[in-house]
Amino acid sequence: MNIFLPQMNVNKVFKILASFCFLVTFSAQRGNAQCAGGPIITATPTNPSGCGNADGSITISGLIAGTVYDINYTFISFPATIVKNQTADGSGKIVIPNIKSGAYTNISASLAGNSCTGNAIVVTLADPLPPAITTTVTNPSSCSGTNGSIIISGLGSGSNYSVVYNNGITDVTLPVTAANASGQITIGNLKASVYTKISATLNNCKSNVVTETLINTGSLSITVVEDNPTSCGATDGKIVISGLSSTVGYKIIYKLDGVVQPTVNQTANANGEVALANPAVGSYSEISVSLPDNSCPASSSGVFVNNNAQLVMDAPNIITPNHDDKNEVFHIPALLLDYCDNKFENIEIFNRWGTKVFTSKDRNFKWDAEGEADGIYFYYVKYTNAKYKSWLQVIR
Repeated sequence: MNIFLPQMNVNKVFKILASFCFLVTFSAQRGNAQCAGGPIITATPTNPSGCGNADGSITISGLIAGTVYDINYTFISFPATIVKNQTADGSGKIVIPNIKSGAYTNISASLAGNSCTGNAIVVTLADPLPPAITTTVTNPSSCSGTNGSIIISGLGSGSNYSVVYNNGITDVTLPVTAANASGQITIGNLKASVYTKISATLNNCKSNVVTETLINTGSLSITVVEDNPTSCGATDGKIVISGLSSTVGYKIIYKLDGVVQPTVNQTANANGEVALANPAVGSYSEISVSLPDNSCPASSSGVFVNNNAQLVMDAPNIITPNHDDKNEVFHIPALLLDYCDNKFENIEIFNRWGTKVFTSKDRNFKWDAEGEADGIYFYYVKYTNAKYKSWLQVIR
């Protein structure tokens, strides 16, 4: 077939032909850049099961079943990865397995051994969200009690968590525990303390960290008893404070003869007792006990004298001086012996009108009421540091 061109300038003809050749060349180059016929893919991510786990995947679709491909991708800033010779399954899919969370870019597929790729896509895998916990506390019900608790909320019902905390002394890890139907786990059997580093971890995803404080409530009820030295100069005397919790440390404050003494810090024994060992002779008052943080205070307002000057005697209170040789005289066989610097000084007997009718410095005294009327009499037994008062009746 002949083509007839209208008459025109030769230069114009060459320009037209040159332009045509340029268009043809440009189209060819453009087709090579797109690699016409290269695989056009889509991708579906499957996120890792836990934080930091490398069990995520990307499923590439749009391939020809049974065909072998090379898969290309870039993970974050790492060098490009090429997974060679992957065969598409019956649904035209290839899975990139065992990958971590992050951005995967430049994902593309090419026929095995052929660098001609289709489109390039981006997929991002994400770790599960870590637990967002809140906490509430229940303080111990008694001083030094160990029935306090911390309730962790905001968890997934039935999911297994690893719970850790610090009890003020050491880090504690609970056995893996399932959250209850309310999404809670309880840390029980706690005493008063500051609890830090409280967190819950699920599938390596650690929650926010919380701090809680449990405090002692209530007060102690103490008993204070003196145990005097067994002999003058002995060092086995003590003042025993009981009613405390065993193996718990306490702070003890007291006065000796009205003067505040240095604070004593002691740990109660297995019987819940602390003792002021070998105390100096004197009167002990305003004895108070508390925990080291001043919680659970208790006090005793009584005065406890540690010098054996408490005169408790088995003395008769009736005499019958009628010459029948029975109860003829008043005397005190069980009169307290002299003890260190606390010595017998005298006895004085008074009638009901306050008139002194007898006195003696002899601890072996005897009074027969001779010349005195029947009736009630009062007497004082005086020692260096103490005085005992009582009464007796004369009947003939």
